[in-house]
Amino acid sequence: MRLELLKIYLCILESGSLAGAARRLHLTQPTVSMSLASIEETLGQRLIVRTKGQRQGLETTPAGAVFAAFARKALEDYRLMRAEIASEQLHYEPFCVATTPSPGSVITPILTNSFRKAYPNVPFVVESSTGGTIFNKLRKGESQIAITGTRPTEKNLVFEPFFYDPLELICHSSLEVKSPITLRKLKSMPLIIRPDTSNVMQLLISALKKANVRISEMNVVMQLYGNSDVLQAVSLGSGVGFVTRSVLSSNQYSSIKVLPVKHFQVTRYIYIVRKKETPFRDSVRLFWDYAMSAQWRENNYFYNTMVS
Repeated sequence: MRLELLKIYLCILESGSLAGAARRLHLTQPTVSMSLASIEETLGQRLIVRTKGQRQGLETTPAGAVFAAFARKALEDYRLMRAEIASEQLHYEPFCVATTPSPGSVITPILTNSFRKAYPNVPFVVESSTGGTIFNKLRKGESQIAITGTRPTEKNLVFEPFFYDPLELICHSSLEVKSPITLRKLKSMPLIIRPDTSNVMQLLISALKKANVRISEMNVVMQLYGNSDVLQAVSLGSGVGFVTRSVLSSNQYSSIKVLPVKHFQVTRYIYIVRKKETPFRDSVRLFWDYAMSAQWRENNYFYNTMVS
C-alpha cells in the first residue's frame, strides 16, 4: 500500500472530514474519497463511519482504529529509515528558511536546532523576515521554506498548518480577580495590544468581532510590538495582554499567570510554506517532513502543538 494513502487516511481523521483533508492536502474531495475507498477495498473492511446527526462528523470503526495505529507507525518507521539513509548521504543542496518574528522567537529555533542534530549533514540557514516580505522571498527564490503565522492566500504557494499556537490572555500574578473572567470584565481591564498590522492583532480583532465586541470598546492603555514586549509590560503590572501560548512555554517571568476568558478563544496556527512549482529537493523535503512530525516537539512544549 502506498504511503500517500496512509497520509490521506490519517489526515481524514485529523481533519474530521473528507473536505477538510482535501483542503489540507491540496487535493480534490473526490480524490480523497477514492483513496479511502481504495484502502477499505484492499483491507475488505470499513474503516470510517459518519457520526449520526452530524453533517461532517467522522469516527473510526474498530478496524479503522487498528489501521490508524498501523499507519502512524509505518510513517514514523519510514521517516526513521529516511533519516538513517540521509545520515549516509554526502551531499545535500543548501536551502534557506525564512521565519517571521513571532514563530522565530520560540518555535523556529527549537525546530531548526533539533533538525540540525537529526541531520547534521544537511546545510541550511535561517533568516528573519517580516510578514509583508516573507512570501515575496519565496517567489523570488531567496528562500525555499517560510514559517509564518499568516495563512497564505496565493495559489502558487503550497502550505500546511504544522503547529497549533493559540493566544492566551496573561496578567500579573498579584492581580486579584476570579478566574475565568467574562468578556465584559475584560472590557474594563487595562489592555496592552499589538499594532493593527500584526497577524496576532488581526486574529484578536477577528475573534472579538465574532463575539460582537469591537476593539474600540476595549480599555486599551498601551500598544507594543511583539510578544516579548507584552510579556515585559505585563510583568511590570502595566495591564493584561494576549501572547502566543508557545511563548509561555519559555516564559521566565514568575510574576505572570494565564487568565482564561469564558467562551472566548483566539485560535492560531503556524504554517510551513513553499513555492508550488519549485522542485521538492531532498533537503527541503526532509525539513518539511520533520517539521510535520512530533519528534522535535517532545519535552519542549507544555501543551499539544500538533494540528488536529
